[in-house]
Amino acid sequence: MKILLLGEYSNLHWTLAEGLRSLGHEVTVASDGDGFKNNRRDIDLTRKSSGIIDTFKAVSNIYSHLDNLKGYDVVQLINPCFTTLN
Repeated sequence: MKILLLGEYSNLHWTLAEGLRSLGHEVTVASDGDGFKNNRRDIDLTRKSSGIIDTFKAVSNIYSHLDNLKGYDVVQLINPCFTTLN
């Protein structure tokens, strides 16, 4: 099964991904690493600062990964604000 885990909180998604991978599932974790915790992830959605240029880069980064975020059997959002853009 192809699973997308979007967002992060206390490394929950990465730990869940490891368990699901050990069961043979294809799992992708996309997040900003939960801020200063810098948790592991497959797709990095980090925004370096709230400045206009870094915000543009963050949005551009999300768009560049859209093809990698399609076609999953299961998608779990841990938080609807999986990355900060404000």
